[in-house]
Amino acid sequence: MVVRNASGTVLGASAYTLEYNSPVKPNAGFKVKFTSPVSGTHTIAYRTEFSNDWLYGNTDNFVNNARIDWVGNDGKAQWTEAKGLFIPRAEVKNNGFKAGAYNARYKLFAWTLGINYNSKVIADPAITDILTSGQIMADGSLRVYNMNIDANGEPSRDPRFLRMLTLILSVPAMS
Repeated sequence: MVVRNASGTVLGASAYTLEYNSPVKPNAGFKVKFTSPVSGTHTIAYRTEFSNDWLYGNTDNFVNNARIDWVGNDGKAQWTEAKGLFIPRAEVKNNGFKAGAYNARYKLFAWTLGINYNSKVIADPAITDILTSGQIMADGSLRVYNMNIDANGEPSRDPRFLRMLTLILSVPAMS
């Protein structure tokens, strides 16, 4: 956690106290109490971990609430609140993705499936991809790669493929 004043100077630990549960508990939050009166703006920066497994109810976004309490010049207690919203990438929410690209010259679709984006332990994984609208998989085109995810969450495939899978297609005769 870093606390800064209006000029951007980091306040030393003696300028405030930090109250939180130890060990840290989910959804418990923390409280920063300044040890002397403050004037001007201040910023408090910190990071939290997250997992979609921690979401509950009908939401798939993370809301972060902050509240400041103070005593006004008239001696009356006052407060205000602010909310921050983090919307995880679709790949995080779905633990994967599917994307397609079209090659007009050769009349081909190139499909990419990204599975287990969140790196969970998955027992007995099986992927089924239903091809519709008369699509037929091109022989020798199915390859399995490791997925890399950069610091911004952008997925990419490792250039080395793990396995090339050969398909034996059986197409029903047309009558």
